[in-house]
Amino acid sequence: MISFNRTVTRFELIAAVVIASFSRAGSAPPQDPPLEWGVVPDSDLAMTTFLPDTSAPAMILCDYGETVLANSLDLEFRRHTRIKILSRSGYDWGTHSFLLYSHKKDETAKDIEGVTYSRGAGGQVVRTEMDEKSIFKEQVNEYYTRYRFTLPALTPGCVIEFRYTIKSKIWELIRNWVFQERIPVRWSEYRVMMPHLIAFAAVSNKRFPFAVDENTETHHTWSGDAKSYVGGDRVKCYRYRWVIRNSPALSDEPFVTRVMDYAQKMDLTLAEYAHGGDLGNESVSKTWDDVINGLLKEEEFGKRTDVSSPVRRLADLVTAGLVSPEDKLNAIYNCVRTTIVWTGYRGIYAVREPDQVIEGKKGSVSEIAFLLLSMLKSAGIDADPVILSTRSNGMIQMTYPAVGQFNWVVVRARIGGKSCFLDATDPLRPIELLPTDVQKVGGLVIKEGPVEWCSVNCGRIYSRRSIARITLKEGGEIEGVLESSDEQYGALAKRREFRDAKAVEIARNAFDADRSGSVLDSVTVEGGDSVAQPFHIRARVASGSYAQASGDFLYMNPAVIERQFTNPFKSETRSYPVNMSAGSRLTSVVDIALPAGYDVSEVPKDQNIRLNGNDAVFTRLVQIDGPVVQFVTNLFINRTDYLPDAYSDLRKFYEKVTAAQSEQMVLRRKPPAALKVAPAAKSKAGAMVRR
Repeated sequence: MISFNRTVTRFELIAAVVIASFSRAGSAPPQDPPLEWGVVPDSDLAMTTFLPDTSAPAMILCDYGETVLANSLDLEFRRHTRIKILSRSGYDWGTHSFLLYSHKKDETAKDIEGVTYSRGAGGQVVRTEMDEKSIFKEQVNEYYTRYRFTLPALTPGCVIEFRYTIKSKIWELIRNWVFQERIPVRWSEYRVMMPHLIAFAAVSNKRFPFAVDENTETHHTWSGDAKSYVGGDRVKCYRYRWVIRNSPALSDEPFVTRVMDYAQKMDLTLAEYAHGGDLGNESVSKTWDDVINGLLKEEEFGKRTDVSSPVRRLADLVTAGLVSPEDKLNAIYNCVRTTIVWTGYRGIYAVREPDQVIEGKKGSVSEIAFLLLSMLKSAGIDADPVILSTRSNGMIQMTYPAVGQFNWVVVRARIGGKSCFLDATDPLRPIELLPTDVQKVGGLVIKEGPVEWCSVNCGRIYSRRSIARITLKEGGEIEGVLESSDEQYGALAKRREFRDAKAVEIARNAFDADRSGSVLDSVTVEGGDSVAQPFHIRARVASGSYAQASGDFLYMNPAVIERQFTNPFKSETRSYPVNMSAGSRLTSVVDIALPAGYDVSEVPKDQNIRLNGNDAVFTRLVQIDGPVVQFVTNLFINRTDYLPDAYSDLRKFYEKVTAAQSEQMVLRRKPPAALKVAPAAKSKAGAMVRR
């Protein structure tokens, strides 16, 4: 949302990003665009694979964008993209979408075109244009509209291109540019041309050197409203041009907040502009104090904390008879959690007031947060809103204040000198848990006084304890009972799964029955309807092929449950941090009753594998008690953030864990008992018995 806190011109910036200076000023003639619509080189059509990355399903041949000040005084952004589809798995790149801030038609789209080029049976180029019916417009919410389109006639080897134009009435909506994608990019270029009366600031997280990084001074002629504003026919202006060539695919890796946070990009924001005439310049640089004060005065943020009659009556009703602030806090949270449905809309501004949310029984993230906040304040509990950017939305640029970065609101409550963060958008989530998408991110507390940043973290983990009681038979068959008990984030994940799946399906996933070839029956589930209880699964298991019999030997992997089959960190190196949303505690106890007539020949050894002391720990204890072998394993992940230079050690830790859990237990058939009594002695013994 764009919000104005005082009487300003339509061009004033409220949200901004990081300031940096442009470089290499000079004068040079304008460059032609790097690609021409409809002109596709034969070499691009003939390409069958991209040799530097033969696994790439597609590659961006050229991505070109430019932003200029239009004669209407709008910002005009034009994009032209050409992509090579190398395999069927690259068809996803044939669909493109973009988001407009469509509130009061502040942004509009036009001239959307797309064409697919392929080779016909005779080798001729077949050109298939995208039909207007392939362009879909979706109203995301009150403020945003999404355009989506798919190119036609996709085949491996085809080349697609599309282009469109976006007009923005508000200069702060200038488009940023991303030079790197999840597939290789051969050429990516962005240009900006503005009159000297308008200054933009820019920052790039340089992962690669720019092939072109230019700031040139030139002159341009505008007409209409723009001519009146700039005040002349040929006006001095600045042209900025950035090019990245041959950027590799940004690979998806596990445990990352948002992989595109680490893509090379250029962020732009309005820094200063002239009012025109003799009115001077307007600096739009902001401080975080300005952001906070603006939000506190904002009708759809600061004015949404409401302790009026409907909210107070509801708070009084749900806390009736309760004395302690902790009990009141729990009661209010559970009321909002169970009675208000989240609409799925993210954002920090609340369109509806708390009493309207109560009446409609639904609300956005911010509307639910402000209802919760209002009820807590009505009950005398100290609380403030905290704005943040979710893990999937991306990291916050803190150098230059930008309210547009934030997309979520949680509530921070204080009782007895202690703070807790609350989010009531999920009926399955207990009060002590936060959405994993907001776990361990930075938040800005919106309150009067000094600027306060906080780390949003509930401190909870994934916790599971599993037990297997297995009987191993002579032919390699197993049968027995499996049980697991999940708590905290583990229980939340299971409850969500239980909402959409049958108990037996949940058990098969929990115990990895498909991989082991096991059959489960007599499945029971407890705790599926209670957020306060562990989620408990119990099932009988049988498999005719889990262990392998070979002659006098039986081979069996004792990690019947909670086995780490593969290393989640497959890449040898990593250029961005590992960031897990929560730690984990996984414990398993496996009791294996051996078949009669067999002894243990080999058994996996005890293990104590550690990463930097207690950052991550894997232990295994093995005990043999007559015909029963017991394995107790623990996998504890205590540290959840690792910089790239610590990645190698983390990867080696998981390699050792995976290797340890692949070890086999070997059983050997006992030899026939030898006769220990001599014939004479036997005869004598027989005589003694007869007497």
